[in-house]
Amino acid sequence: MTLDLSGAPSVASALEKLGIVAEEGLLYLQREVFAEGKSQARINGRPAPLSVMREVGRQWIDLHGQHEHQGLIHSENHVRYLDAWIGAPAELTLRKVAESHSNCQSLRMRLEGIRMNRREREQQLDLLRYQRQEIESAAPRTGEFEELQARLRKLQSIASVKENSEAALARLIEADESAHDQLAKALALVETIADTDPQLKEAAEMLQSAMASVQEASRAIRGATEEGDLDPAAVEHVAARLDLLRRLRSKYGDEESEVLAHLVRVRERLSQLEFDETDEPAIEAALAESLAQLRGLCEELRAIRRDGAREFDARVEAELRELAMEAAVFATAIEPREPDGSGADDVQFLFSANKGEPARPLSKIASGGEVSRVMLALKSVLAGRGGRSDPGLRRGGFRIGGTSGERRGPQVGSTRGQRTGDRHQPPRSDCGPSHVAFSYPQGPIWRPMVTEVRVLSSDERIEEVARMIAGEEVGQAALAQAKELLKGRV
Repeated sequence: MTLDLSGAPSVASALEKLGIVAEEGLLYLQREVFAEGKSQARINGRPAPLSVMREVGRQWIDLHGQHEHQGLIHSENHVRYLDAWIGAPAELTLRKVAESHSNCQSLRMRLEGIRMNRREREQQLDLLRYQRQEIESAAPRTGEFEELQARLRKLQSIASVKENSEAALARLIEADESAHDQLAKALALVETIADTDPQLKEAAEMLQSAMASVQEASRAIRGATEEGDLDPAAVEHVAARLDLLRRLRSKYGDEESEVLAHLVRVRERLSQLEFDETDEPAIEAALAESLAQLRGLCEELRAIRRDGAREFDARVEAELRELAMEAAVFATAIEPREPDGSGADDVQFLFSANKGEPARPLSKIASGGEVSRVMLALKSVLAGRGGRSDPGLRRGGFRIGGTSGERRGPQVGSTRGQRTGDRHQPPRSDCGPSHVAFSYPQGPIWRPMVTEVRVLSSDERIEEVARMIAGEEVGQAALAQAKELLKGRV
C-alpha cells in the first residue's frame, strides 16, 4: 500500500514521532503473511515491528463504528479533524511550526552538549582520545589477525623443519652407508649377473630408477634446509602484534572491521565534544530567537484554529440536527500548552446531547450511538468543504436507526466523501446509486483466499433489500416494500 502524506501534515508529524519519515511525501507499507503463520512487515522497504505498522494504520485509517478504537475516542485526533476542515491556512502554518520546532530541538541539543558537566565532559574526552590514539597507533587491517597467525606458525616450524631435513639428507645421500650408497652397491652386484636372467636385468633398471628418485628427493629436502635459521626476533615481533590485536578485539569488537568501525564512532563523538565553548552565547541567542519564532507561529496557528472552529462547530451542529439530534451542542475547546511540532494547542471536542446539559468532553460522555452520529456529521462537514477528511480511508458502520436512519440515508447516498459502507437498514440501503455484493468462494486449501465483488442488477437489488426487511424467508409483501423503497432508483 502506498500512502500520500503530502496533504496530511498532521499525520506526517505524528509518524515522525515514531521515527517514520515519508520519502517525497509517500509512505510504502508492505506486509507478507507466510503459509506457516509467520508474517513480516516493512515500511519504506525496511523491516518494522508489527506494533509500529498498527500505529501507522491507526493514524491514517479510521474505522467508523461503535468501538473504542474509532478516531473520536482519541482526543489527540481532534486537532486533525479541525485542521483538515480549515484546510490550507492551517496546513501551511502547521508546516512552518514543524520546521521551527525541529530547529529549536537541534539548537537545544547543541546547548545541552555545551552545558554538560565540565568534569564529565573532560572524562569523556580523555577516554575517547585514548581510544582514538590506541586504535590509530595500532592501525589494524581487516584480516590481519588471521595472516599473522599463519605467519607465526611458519616461523615456529623453521627449527624442526631444518633439523628433520638435515637428518633425512644424511640417511638418503650424505652419510656413510646412506640409502644412495646402499642402492649403488646393490646395483653393481645385480649388473654382474643381469645377463643370466631377464628378470635380473629388469631389477637392475628398477634400482637405477630408485637411485634417481633418491637424488631428486634429496634436492627438494636440501631446498627446505636452505631457507634460513629460526629468527627469534621475527617470532617475537609477530607474537607481540597478535597480542596487540587481541587486546583491541577484546575492547572494541570481534573483528578488525569492528575495531575500525568503533574508531569512526569515536572520531564523530570527539567532533561533537571538542567544540569552542565561546559558541555558547551565540547558540543561546539563536535558540531564544527560534523559540520566539515558534511561539509566534503557534499563536498564529491558534488564531486560525479558533477562527475556523466557530464555523466548524456551527456546521457540525447543523448536521447533527439532520440526524434527529435537535438539542445537541457541539463545541471545540482550544487550550494552550507547551509547543511541539503540531503547535501549542490542546484541541478537544465538547458535546451535549440533551437540552440544558453543559457540553463536556466527547470522548468521556458520549454513548456509542452518539459518537457514531457525531462522526457522520464530521465526515459530512469535511466532505462538504471540498477536501478529503483526515484520516484518509473511511468505512461506514454506524449503528443508528429509526428516524435518524431515514435521515442518514440521503447522506449515505451523497457523493460528498462517503467512500464505502455496510448497509443493514433498508431506509439507508435504498439511497445509494448502486449496490455491490461480496462473496468468499471456497476452494482447495492450497488456493489463496479470494473475495469476489459484483455489482447487483435491479432485480437483485430488490431481493437484497427485501431480505433486509424479512430475513431469509422473502415473501411478496417484503418484495413489494423493497420495490417501493427503491422506486426511481432501479
